[in-house]
Amino acid sequence: MIKLLKYIKKQYLIILIAIVLIFIQVMTNLNLPRMMSRIINEGVLQNDVDKIWSIGLDMIIITIISSLAIILASYLLAKIAALFGENVRKALFTKVTYASKEQLSQFGVASLVTRSTNDITQLQQFIVMWRPLIMAPLMGVGGIIMAISEAPSMSYIIFVVILLLMITLASALFFALPLFKSLQVKLDKLNRVLREFLTGLRVIKAFNKSEAEKQRFKEANQDLTDTTRKVTRIMVFIIPVMMLIMNASTILIIWVGGHQIISNGVEIGSIMAFMQYVMQVLFSFLMLAMIFVFIPRAQVSAGRINEVLDSPDQLQDIGQKAKPAEVQNVSLEFRNVTFKYQHAERAVLKNISFKGTGGEFIAIIGGTGSGKTTLIDLLPRFYDVSEGEILINGINIKEYSLKNLRDYISLVPQKAVIFNGTIKDNITLGSKEGSDAEVEKAAAIAQASEFIETLDQGYETPVAQDGSNLSGGQKQRLSIARAIFKNPDIYIFDDSFSALDFKTDSLLRKALRENIKSKLILTIAQRVNTILDADKIIVLDKGEIVGIGTHKELYQSNEVYKEIVLSQMEEGEVA
Repeated sequence: MIKLLKYIKKQYLIILIAIVLIFIQVMTNLNLPRMMSRIINEGVLQNDVDKIWSIGLDMIIITIISSLAIILASYLLAKIAALFGENVRKALFTKVTYASKEQLSQFGVASLVTRSTNDITQLQQFIVMWRPLIMAPLMGVGGIIMAISEAPSMSYIIFVVILLLMITLASALFFALPLFKSLQVKLDKLNRVLREFLTGLRVIKAFNKSEAEKQRFKEANQDLTDTTRKVTRIMVFIIPVMMLIMNASTILIIWVGGHQIISNGVEIGSIMAFMQYVMQVLFSFLMLAMIFVFIPRAQVSAGRINEVLDSPDQLQDIGQKAKPAEVQNVSLEFRNVTFKYQHAERAVLKNISFKGTGGEFIAIIGGTGSGKTTLIDLLPRFYDVSEGEILINGINIKEYSLKNLRDYISLVPQKAVIFNGTIKDNITLGSKEGSDAEVEKAAAIAQASEFIETLDQGYETPVAQDGSNLSGGQKQRLSIARAIFKNPDIYIFDDSFSALDFKTDSLLRKALRENIKSKLILTIAQRVNTILDADKIIVLDKGEIVGIGTHKELYQSNEVYKEIVLSQMEEGEVA
């Protein structure tokens, strides 16, 4: 938890002011019982009205000062908590933004959402609780000292009461802390189940699994509810026990104090002040009990946030080279590249070597699990190679900053990702610089202008969340238009034409050939007939390149490729 305090940036003066205000509140609260004792002993018992009015007025002034200190300290701590939450969320978001795909998979989407929202909220609540956290021990220690000074002969009562309170708190925390740790894990599980249900709703309905999903949600929800109830029972148990101790101590003080007044001549005001100080000590422990409700959860939440922030960065963004604009023809080379996932036994890709230049259309084909998507994920550095190197224009991609490297590349993923906003917003996502004519040209090349122009608002048509008001083919064409509008030197299409009909697919590929002649195109393909005219086809099998060449060359000489072709086409159809 201490590690995260660095995110309270440049607020040390405000924290110091808040601590001073809390200290003022403590001092005023500790003085009130003594002033009440003086009113009784010097005013009421002596029948001195002026003394009563004088001390009473002082008490009113002190009470006003205490109230103002409480209000201002609470405001300042709330401000600090809000700023802290903003800074930690920003740090988490930045960490996730630059993390590798493998690094993110260690936590999962549902857990990262919980850590960025619920866990940070727990820490913000804990910061707001700093006032009672600082105030409680000061009040407790101050109350004990003041009580002993008022009635030394009754001091043993305080230590008996404190011992009982400490036993109560320690017992509650012993049972509650493990439950607090499991509570956040079970909240992650519930979020994961809910997220899977919402994202996979169509599939769940299609396979008539709604009841099964309801049961899965019910189990996760019930598990979280049961744990929450256990924690609540333990924490609720503390309050009545402490109230019992408080009331019992009041009775004990009155009974012992009565004897002290008769036998030892202790003043009534001193007994009343002693009682008030003991109440302050008890309320201090009560405040600590309330704080201890937050501390275990805050500790768990801080640990979970630190787990993400402290996770080692697998991608080191130390490159300084800018995009070399003077290069006319881009060149790409994979040189003896091997990649293995962390903790995996075997490499996914082994000794991959090939070259490509601007103007080439390179297709990558292979069976399921052959490593096609992993191979192209290495280029924008979603993962880093385990061995070997990837070079763009003769320079290792690690020497480029991530920003400059990714500016050099457009990626159209297997699953089209559409964002909230308008059609135009989605096309211009990669680069906000560009005219409406360039947007329309990119859409025309991607064969998207046909459906966009039929919409009432055209390019300003709002897009629903996840593009739910668009078909699969429309979303894919928008993703392709986005990549084209960016105008990079290298295009990567990860099976990005799968939702298109053959006619649209053919028109799109022809338009790409005609309009981005000088660019290097890498495409992963499942349909052989869409890559027959590729300049170079790379055949992957079990993570290794088993053939490179044109369609005709590979069909005649490569058994793996020939097998893929014949699984989709009749031998007579093969050119």
